[in-house]
Amino acid sequence: MNLDDSNTALKNVYEKNENYKIVINDRKNKNCIIFFSGNGLYYPDSIEVFNEIIVNKNRYEWEQVSKSEEMTNHFGMMIFVRDIYKTFYVKGINHDVSSIDALLELLEEKTAGYQIVTCGNSAGGYMAVIAGKHLSADRIF
Repeated sequence: MNLDDSNTALKNVYEKNENYKIVINDRKNKNCIIFFSGNGLYYPDSIEVFNEIIVNKNRYEWEQVSKSEEMTNHFGMMIFVRDIYKTFYVKGINHDVSSIDALLELLEEKTAGYQIVTCGNSAGGYMAVIAGKHLSADRIF
């Protein structure tokens, strides 16, 4: 599977989906964690697996971890971000947020007034460090 604009399924999801989601656990709680997906978001890189994992299941990494009572009690807001092109976020996450700088601007807007923790693995770890430093996160995992 080509992970570029020649892949119409991938391009369609990039152009039509936000590829981030926000879960609010408690509006009064001003702790926020941002989870970044890694390059294992879907594997192997086939159109069948992409359609099953991203299109049908709408998968974001870290969702299972985020459901623990400790997490939901500690973080009032959780943001899940995925890089469907698997480019270490260089292409951003969607048509409107098409670069790392644009993603950082979006995250600044969404997290204004929050104490921030960033978390990621693989390419997501790379992005967690960039975003964590940019957003002055309390912790970066």
